[in-house]
Amino acid sequence: MARKKTEDSQILRIAIRRSALTGTCVTNLISNRFYPGELGVRKRIRYPCANFRVGGGSSDHDTYDDVSRSDAYKSPNLVIWTHSKKSWDEAYKVYETIYWVLHNRYLSEDKRRIVCREDVRPMEAYEPATEVYFLRASWEVRMLNYE
Repeated sequence: MARKKTEDSQILRIAIRRSALTGTCVTNLISNRFYPGELGVRKRIRYPCANFRVGGGSSDHDTYDDVSRSDAYKSPNLVIWTHSKKSWDEAYKVYETIYWVLHNRYLSEDKRRIVCREDVRPMEAYEPATEVYFLRASWEVRMLNYE
């Protein structure tokens, strides 16, 4: 029976979350509240926290001559948000900690090599309905698949 290939986006979500929550830098600030996906689908959110979403992006079909390896290189988009009920300062503290853990670091998961790099510095915003300060930053991901 052939083993089912795990989707790249799922592998990427696991690698990002695992890397950010390994060690105490991030967990001292937000515990395990670094969520994949949108916060709107969560109930009883505790702050401060962070979330991220993996988006489209591109793939390089010319990376290998072998047609079966045409999905070897992908560059999906990544967005990271940090949220605080107190201030943008707290949201920045969480963001900068996540930044230093993930930015330009080698992440590895399931025969894939992953590097995340900040594309655009965080933008400040405030949500009056929930009284939450938040930051939103765009990232680029480079993923090499060695399966």
